[in-house]
Formats: sequence, structure tokens, C-alpha cells
Amino acid sequence: MSLRVISRWLHEKHGVSLSAAAISRALNSPILHLERLAESIAPTASYVAKSYGFQAMDLLYGEEFENGPSQLHFLAEHTHKNPEHEHDISRWGEMQYLASIWQPIPNEVKLLIHPYLSELLEDESDGIPEDLKSPQ
Repeated sequence: MSLRVISRWLHEKHGVSLSAAAISRALNSPILHLERLAESIAPTASYVAKSYGFQAMDLLYGEEFENGPSQLHFLAEHTHKNPEHEHDISRWGEMQYLASIWQPIPNEVKLLIHPYLSELLEDESDGIPEDLKSPQ
């Protein structure tokens, strides 16, 4: 498959516009792009995980990563925004945003970025910061 065909397919099927040159660079240096993908996901994953009482890596990958949906998938499907609490709307929106980016990524790519996410998220604290807790 030529780079132009790949570019056209990405645009038609996924609405992603990438030049043939950009695709070529990505194919020749995938590590840089995997690192950038991890760097773009890590902050939101950390915020959402802490907001809902999870570790970010568990939220993204879960215990049964290869066999079923992650905890993020479950949260996105079963958590609804609470209009009474502005903070709940904010964290619900961040969780939906993270799910919209994470879930379409193929499992093979998720496995490739795992080491980069692990490194970025290794300093997670176990507790939920006070400013992220829901009002009682």
C-alpha cells in the first residue's frame, strides 16, 4: 500500500489528515510518536484515575487487558454527569475525552506505548487529592 493510499484511507475512514511525508516519518521513527502519544494521554489519565479512585495504569489497561474492556471503558459506559456538582461535570467530561482518545487505539499500539506510559505515571500517589474529591 502506498503512502498516498494510506493517507487517503485515513482521511476517508477516520477523518485524519496526514501527509505522505508525515506517515513516512512515523513509520521510520515510531518511538518518537509512541512517546508523544503517551505524553498526550498521561496527564488526563492521571487526573481521571485520581478523580475516580484508580491508578492510571489500571484505568487504562485493567487486569484483563487482553481479554476484555478496561476500567475506563466501564466508567465511560456507566458513569453519568451530575449537574448538581460542577466538579463532577468537569471530571465526567475529562473521562469521556480520555475514553474517546484511548478506546479507538488498537490493542497492539496500546501495548507498544505501555512502557512510556508506565514511566510517565510511575510517580502516582495512592490517595486522591482533596481538590479532586467530590463534595459530600
